[in-house]
Amino acid sequence: LSGKFITKKSFSPIEQIVKTVNKISRGDDLSQRINLQSGEREIYDLAETFDQMFNRLQEAFDREAQFTSDVAHELRTPLSAIRMQSEYSLKYLNLNEESEDILKNILEKSKKMSTLISQLLMLARMDKKNQKLNIENENLNEIIQLVIEIESNYAKEKNIKIIYDEKNDIFADVDKDMLTRVFINLISNAITYGNENGMITITLDKIENSDKIKCQIIDDGIGISSEHINKIWNRFYQVESSRSSDNSGLGLSIVKWIIEEHKGTIMVESELGKGTIFTFYLPEKNL
Repeated sequence: LSGKFITKKSFSPIEQIVKTVNKISRGDDLSQRINLQSGEREIYDLAETFDQMFNRLQEAFDREAQFTSDVAHELRTPLSAIRMQSEYSLKYLNLNEESEDILKNILEKSKKMSTLISQLLMLARMDKKNQKLNIENENLNEIIQLVIEIESNYAKEKNIKIIYDEKNDIFADVDKDMLTRVFINLISNAITYGNENGMITITLDKIENSDKIKCQIIDDGIGISSEHINKIWNRFYQVESSRSSDNSGLGLSIVKWIIEEHKGTIMVESELGKGTIFTFYLPEKNL
């Protein structure tokens, strides 16, 4: 018994080190520290070395997040000027066909850059824990219908039909703007990788005997191979350049963050050449 007590006491600082390191590796909170107050000199030095390493990692992480935020803010002003000048020229100037095509292309690319900058700013706020949710009880049916209307023109370009079987109104405690972004990202993603004359099906249900709501976005598009499916949530990850020429690779990482901030979960099933199903669950009440 004495030996067991002495052994347990001797290994207690090591257990504290392992516990803290595992906690940091499982999450994204680099503010955690071991803070070993006492112990053998070698173990104390080891813990102090880990804490110094975590300090340097957090400083590097904070610099990267600040850099992303600063660059995105600096790019917004000149990009807004490019968009305004392009729109003005197309509307009021007498242009020949070639000049008009060039300006339309500039305007289209500037809009895509604006979307990218908006995503970068949101990611920077997420990383710095400054992105807060404005939770209210919202009608999810209305949010889905709004997004379908927004994406309808894009779907018509590929003759893709969006089917949503509206049932009874389903309410949940959500950030309306954030959840709207989730549906926009998932539905536009389904259109981008959908086939001509394809179909997108959206379902929304309240799970019986549960406080959970289930939503699915199902497409019959090109699908995702098994080797890539677990990586699609990573920032800037692009499965293929041919698939992602107009895709920053940020949309799905933002979707995952928003769902998890709502205390929900999201998953994906896909088969190459047959289509993809995104399924997410949200609690009715977000306390």
